[in-house]
Amino acid sequence: MKKLVRGLKSYSNLVLQELRIRRNERREFLNEAKAHFEKLGASHPGSLDDYTKLLYKHRFNYDEYMRYKIYSLSKSERNDVISSFEMNAIYRKFVHNKVRRIFTDKALCLELFRKWVHRQWLCASNTSYDSFVELVSGCDCIYKPLKGECGEGIFFTRKGDNIDIKALYKKCVDGNYLVEECIQNCKEIADFHPSSLNTIRVTTMQNGNECRFIGAALRMGMGGSSIDNVSAGGISVPIDISSGMIKMNGFDAKGNEYEKHPTTNKTFKGTIIPHWNGLLEMCREASKIVDEAYFTGWDLCILPSGEIELIEANSCPNIRVLQYIPGYSKKNLVKKTGEELLHLNLLKLTSVWSRSYRKYD
Repeated sequence: MKKLVRGLKSYSNLVLQELRIRRNERREFLNEAKAHFEKLGASHPGSLDDYTKLLYKHRFNYDEYMRYKIYSLSKSERNDVISSFEMNAIYRKFVHNKVRRIFTDKALCLELFRKWVHRQWLCASNTSYDSFVELVSGCDCIYKPLKGECGEGIFFTRKGDNIDIKALYKKCVDGNYLVEECIQNCKEIADFHPSSLNTIRVTTMQNGNECRFIGAALRMGMGGSSIDNVSAGGISVPIDISSGMIKMNGFDAKGNEYEKHPTTNKTFKGTIIPHWNGLLEMCREASKIVDEAYFTGWDLCILPSGEIELIEANSCPNIRVLQYIPGYSKKNLVKKTGEELLHLNLLKLTSVWSRSYRKYD
């Protein structure tokens, strides 16, 4: 009974917290939009009036309103776009803190999913100086803040570089860096942009024993950059889940569309991602490892050998690129997913109630 009371109290606190978050974010979104529309003037097709009406129904932020050209969409098309606010509300409801902590820790992720990690790696703060020197001097390396995101704080060293390894070691220990051996894409993927490791983001939803694929995209760097993150200036291209084929153009963070990669001039449409079925099977298997990890964004690389390499996994993946797929019912999919997860959680809660009452039978 005490567990039941604690559960109900916790639930009511979450509801109040969600209402406060919604109110505060709506106020922030509106203030941001007002500032931008004042600068745009009357020449832009969008309007503050239109945006304000949408804000209360869909909670698009200003960036989404412009990036997805929502001002030019019909009512039904607008209803099919899911805002980051709506997606984050679902994550707040269903992604537990313990799951967030697991996926936020890059080193723990690599350990949990080590079956699909073939490269060398180490966590500087838990590694001796000699082991650090052995890795850094033996291969090209990438350095990532252990709990960083969106490509922030990343840097590289190359084998044979004249570097102060003692100073590098201190920087990595003090900054809590993950150090990884640099790896290579298979040729089909590398040809789009050889300067970066181009990764495939597959987003899955785990409901009981079923792994559902929400979407997939190929992410590439641009202009010689070593980073493939869209938020860091890269390009993302949707991949058809059923066939593994690229059937659309690419998009950058501002919503600009690309028929070909602007750096290599390689056309996107028609490319078939190699080893696609094996990649999907890897996601199905990996999605069962962390209990209650309902949503996962898998960042994957296909090695020249054809093996699937896990780069990292995310518990609250961004589904921005899926918004550009015409006829793809994002909102219906996410709504259905939310309803199923709510049902799954209610079944678990009912089980807790049953166990609580049985104690008093």
